[in-house]
Amino acid sequence: MHFTQTLSLSVPLVGIQLAQAAIGITDTLMVGRLGAAELAALALATAFFFTFFIVGLGLTQAVLPLAAEAQGAEDPIMLRRTIRMGFWVAGGYTVLAIAILFNTEAILLFAGQTPETVRFASDYIAIAKWALLPMLLFMNLRAFYTVLDCANLMFAINILGVLANIMLNYMFIFGNWGAPELGVDGAAVATLGTAILTLAGMVVLSLYDKRMKDFDIYGRFWRVDTEILRRIIRLGFPIGMTLLAEVGLFTAATILVGRIGTLELAAHGIVMQLASLSFMVPLGLSNVATTRVALAYGRRNVEDLRRAAYATIILAVGFSGAAAFVFLAIPTPLISIFLNAAREDTAAVVALAIPYLFLAALFQLVDGTQAVAAGALRGMQDTRVPMVIAIISYWIVGLGSGYVLAFPLGLGGEGVWMGLALGLAVAAILLTARFVMRDRLRLGLASSKP
Repeated sequence: MHFTQTLSLSVPLVGIQLAQAAIGITDTLMVGRLGAAELAALALATAFFFTFFIVGLGLTQAVLPLAAEAQGAEDPIMLRRTIRMGFWVAGGYTVLAIAILFNTEAILLFAGQTPETVRFASDYIAIAKWALLPMLLFMNLRAFYTVLDCANLMFAINILGVLANIMLNYMFIFGNWGAPELGVDGAAVATLGTAILTLAGMVVLSLYDKRMKDFDIYGRFWRVDTEILRRIIRLGFPIGMTLLAEVGLFTAATILVGRIGTLELAAHGIVMQLASLSFMVPLGLSNVATTRVALAYGRRNVEDLRRAAYATIILAVGFSGAAAFVFLAIPTPLISIFLNAAREDTAAVVALAIPYLFLAALFQLVDGTQAVAAGALRGMQDTRVPMVIAIISYWIVGLGSGYVLAFPLGLGGEGVWMGLALGLAVAAILLTARFVMRDRLRLGLASSKP
């Protein structure tokens, strides 16, 4: 029963994550036709921007377990209050993040990136930063749709978003259909346009679909609910820091590789897109774990909570193993998809990317495991200890070993990827051990404290 229920919720939620990953893949595929310098700039810009997005995502992700707990307890008023304050959190965080993003060029130059790459990357972020608010508002509404079991509607909207992104990229990167030819900046325009269109679709559905309309989540929107606001921030801050620790690891890895060379950064960007695409399935399953665990947590049903978590972990490990096999079996065709065969630097980028992809294959299993274990813990509103685990695993172990292997030991980009694998492995072991410990303590259901 638990596998059936998990699969039923997994299909649309995993589909949503894959659709969102497809937007990044589309950007990389099209910008890759411009050349290695532009591809390197896109890799740097998206890694930098995504770091800010992921912190905001962590704050708004606190809405999901709180809303699911309210739904499990059959408390529609609490559900409505939670969603409303999620909008406030998204808006407040965006103001702070954009203030920092205005200084992108200075930050990236200080980080030791080449001036040409920084110029392309900062121009991209000058446009893409305005997509942050609609993206976070979209994620808040996604929590609402998920707990009401309307994930199929979200999936449909995301598919339309992918199609819109493809068309906008085609128009503005290459100057087709009467649009200006903007190159890398065109991908930023497509990102902004897609974010606005998908949010608009979500809002329209929430206003006119009776299942959601009855909750009146936009009513008295101007009133601050300080109790719920504090709960979201108290639970969301550790989630944001946990996600920042993980994504920050990959951003820092991108910056380290960028210090090595432009071709290495282009190869790193391609492999990062492939690894990110495969990670979307465990990430979707992580949201499934959060939702199903939180619903059981709201009902105070220990057995359902435990079975939901373990069923999701098994599914994630199974998929991650299959993804690792594909990476090892056909590395060159996967990498070549992103490159223009006619360019003289293509062969060099492929040669650099192949060992990176092999190392990415090695950490697929641990990456999937740590994602779902963290999601299950979020469903129990257990976020503080996982935050500490993430900081130790990703920054001290992962980034520390990656730097030592890459520079003092002279392994270059491969050393950075070895560090990524080691950090994710430590996180998987510690997060899974944390969940098992909570299991043995009856999952802490005697207390509602996060």
